[in-house]
Amino acid sequence: MYLLTIKDMNDKNRKTNWKYLLVLILFFAAVSGIIAYEYFFVLNVTEPSASNPEIFSSDAYNHAAMNGKYLAEAFACESPAPSIIQLSKGSYYISNFPKGFEDSEASPNKYFVVTTDKRENAVGDINNDGVDDMVVFLRERCGGNGISGYLAAVTKNGDSFENVDVIALGPDHPGVESLQVKNGIIDIKLSGWNDGLYYIYKVKLMENKLRIIESSTEPMS
Repeated sequence: MYLLTIKDMNDKNRKTNWKYLLVLILFFAAVSGIIAYEYFFVLNVTEPSASNPEIFSSDAYNHAAMNGKYLAEAFACESPAPSIIQLSKGSYYISNFPKGFEDSEASPNKYFVVTTDKRENAVGDINNDGVDDMVVFLRERCGGNGISGYLAAVTKNGDSFENVDVIALGPDHPGVESLQVKNGIIDIKLSGWNDGLYYIYKVKLMENKLRIIESSTEPMS
């Protein structure tokens, strides 16, 4: 039988305390390393900045699409908004129409809504100036159940964006299956609400006017 002296017990406690302290030091070092990695590597890659032009450019285009000014003459609403409307976070809404609209049928239930979704827009050079522009798909609803679709051409000049034309496109309640710009041609494929068809268009900007150069339909498989 061995008896521990007070000195032996103190030595053993000190060794145990050093082990706990070493574990704590290693734990805090690991946490600090994770924080440093997130700050210096992850955040610096994903946050938009002038040093990362691709991400910065993408955010600039998305902001311009979701908060841009659009020509309203092509819209189907009987009493459309003023000649130019401005979206805010992807939508524009007025109810019962503002003063200045000559509409004898205006009522509290009459409204005018225009929306867009950043997932349904595309970037590409549409006016052959070597600078990426943008095409934006808009939806309009003004009373009733119908929803109309529109394609907007937005050109870029320096740091500014301008909607130069808007045309009606597609069936009622259109869904965007694909939208891209290739060699100056806008390719867009829309789906119908309940007619079982795809609506396929090739559109080109000519002298700041959108022109449909090809159109076809195909059954949904």
